[in-house]
Amino acid sequence: MDVIAEPLGELQPDMPAEDRAIRARTLFGAVHGVISISLEARFVGLPSDRLGRELDEFVLTIVAGAVAGRAPRA
Repeated sequence: MDVIAEPLGELQPDMPAEDRAIRARTLFGAVHGVISISLEARFVGLPSDRLGRELDEFVLTIVAGAVAGRAPRA
């Protein structure tokens, strides 16, 4: 998970290490869930010719959100 957690730490340096480890697992699960569902050809899966492009865009969207930071919580 370090391959995900380390860049996440650079994007959100104030995030505690334990939270960063959990977030890395969440992101890993999200990406691999999309892949699994698509490869199993489930009804919400992505067509194989779009899978790579959509995953690239998904990761870029997540990174943009991490760079922007979180809105303060009430």
